[in-house]
Amino acid sequence: VGKIPFDAENLMGILTAHLYHAPTPPRAFPECENLSPAFEAVLPDRRASFRCASFHLSNFPFHYHHHPEWELTLIVKGQGLRYVGESVEAYIPGDLCLLGPGLPHTWSSEPAGGPVESVVLQILPAYLETILRMEEWHGVRRLMERGDRGLHFDGPQAASAAEAFRELAHRPPASPRRFTDLLALLAGLAEECRVRELCVSRSASVASAAIAPVLAYIHAHAGEALDQALVADRTGMAPSAFSRWFRRHVGRPWVDYVQEVRLARACRALSETDDPVLRIALEAGFKNLSHFHKVFKKSRGWTPAAYREKFKA
Repeated sequence: VGKIPFDAENLMGILTAHLYHAPTPPRAFPECENLSPAFEAVLPDRRASFRCASFHLSNFPFHYHHHPEWELTLIVKGQGLRYVGESVEAYIPGDLCLLGPGLPHTWSSEPAGGPVESVVLQILPAYLETILRMEEWHGVRRLMERGDRGLHFDGPQAASAAEAFRELAHRPPASPRRFTDLLALLAGLAEECRVRELCVSRSASVASAAIAPVLAYIHAHAGEALDQALVADRTGMAPSAFSRWFRRHVGRPWVDYVQEVRLARACRALSETDDPVLRIALEAGFKNLSHFHKVFKKSRGWTPAAYREKFKA
């Protein structure tokens, strides 16, 4: 019997594949592949170090994407669902978020909801690195470091920051005051505004690319009876392995994530429509009204009726 040539490089490749391979579900949900996060090339503005502009659209299409720039987004007009990494929440006008480089995201709204408006600022990290190393900018540096989980700002100070942001968008790109206004805006967000992290995991930018088809499937079928075992089978994993895989990527159990998607949809319907609460609960995926009331009050702090009264447009 002839000797088999020893190929150390090939052997290490095989061992590495067996030791570090984590199951992923390629093409398990081909109908959802167009919802995986796409890379977006942000065209630089030769007249300035960052892009900042207002957008007026008929609606916000679902365009789940990522890019290497920091992004600050303000929703001036429109309602719908905001997707950031594994987070999904209803949004209303005044929604203000800071997103770190590579973090997949999109704001979506229904075409029937009417015209929408947003202000978006995008800047590469390199343009801020020198300034953020200065001790005086320690607070802003810490804020930006948290941005890889996505940050949401609220409160009266956030409303003031939103107004300053809108004014910034109208400054000429070549204006020297444009960059100083940006620094003042970031300082205000860091020092004065209430801030909340959107994603559980700091690895959301990496995890979302792997699990995006599964999340897209949940979003597409949240109003139906979602069977975790069936989804696990479509990924080629045993239910227990899928459960661990899902929690590792998303940072929360399957049941909790599905429930949050359904609650976000219910919040949107409560604030945008006059539909009966029972209809909203059933279409969002809840089995009965009493369960919906219990879950909604525990999660949002209001009854569905009180939430509608507070946030109805």
